[in-house]
Amino acid sequence: HGELLFKKIRSLVQTKILNQSYEKVKQEIKGINLEINQDKRAVSEKVLFLGFDEKYTNLLNEIDLYFNTNTSDVVNSGMINNLRVFMNDIVIDIASKLADYNSIEIPKTADTPIGNARNYLKKELKLSDNEHKFLNDFIAILHSEGGHAFTSTKEYFRLSRNIAIEIVLLILSKYEKIINMKK
Repeated sequence: HGELLFKKIRSLVQTKILNQSYEKVKQEIKGINLEINQDKRAVSEKVLFLGFDEKYTNLLNEIDLYFNTNTSDVVNSGMINNLRVFMNDIVIDIASKLADYNSIEIPKTADTPIGNARNYLKKELKLSDNEHKFLNDFIAILHSEGGHAFTSTKEYFRLSRNIAIEIVLLILSKYEKIINMKK
């Protein structure tokens, strides 16, 4: 009976350890979205491959680090500003690189550099009206006072981060196609 009791105890201990390990892993991967992480990796690879500043990849990594280490449900305004700057700067940089590639200046069609960049990318990357409107509306949300309210919880900030990644991936992919077609 002693050996049978030992096996039952060992089995219970193993089950308890497995359950605890499972719960720990489940907690660690909570909120991980494999598809968006693959797209983030694709953005990072394109940023580096196409010669853009590494700061964009670093910022996306900082945002992820923030999500993984900060336990508060409220997103601080610095992180919201980082996302806003990320979108603003990368859109302007993509437009600037494309304009340099085409040996022209970005036409002044709007009141702001970001507006000029968005309009230039619409034309040069052949963005559909819906794609252009989506980009404009998303940047407007990030730049408006309402952007703070929209992105102030982790849930909405994560959504904003994911939308930013998808928009940037779309623009970088179209930019890359244009560059490759002209080679």
